[in-house]
Amino acid sequence: MEQRLEAIRSHVQKLAVILKYGELIILERNYVTLCTTEEEVLEYVIILEKRTLSGRIQENMSIYLQDLNRGDSRDPFMPFKIPGEDWDRKMEKRKSMWKISKRVYQLFNARGEKYLYLVEHINITILEKMYDEDFTDRLLPDAWTRRQ
Repeated sequence: MEQRLEAIRSHVQKLAVILKYGELIILERNYVTLCTTEEEVLEYVIILEKRTLSGRIQENMSIYLQDLNRGDSRDPFMPFKIPGEDWDRKMEKRKSMWKISKRVYQLFNARGEKYLYLVEHINITILEKMYDEDFTDRLLPDAWTRRQ
């Protein structure tokens, strides 16, 4: 509860700075009321839903599908360097390394391994958090289609 209060406190302090002497703000779930000695104004506030990473990935599927069509597979490979220490630490933290590895293999086996060096938006986080249906029903079939 103290952490929640601390998060709210920073927002309240920002509001307090802009209030004039004698003004009062009353906050409720969907309403904000500004009171002065002369009048009171009530306004309905729309609270936006916080999107999850998986939801944002699903909304951006068209970008990932476009990423498969980048460059020419006959172009020479660019050197691919993996920073040793940081890479190992990041991969140890990942609980779903097997899932990521499998998806990377499936995707670039379907599209062609040369495209591994050309993609800009598809990364291990995207592949990890992407819904199974989006990967198996949309991204992977599109990769196989573009290979032919």
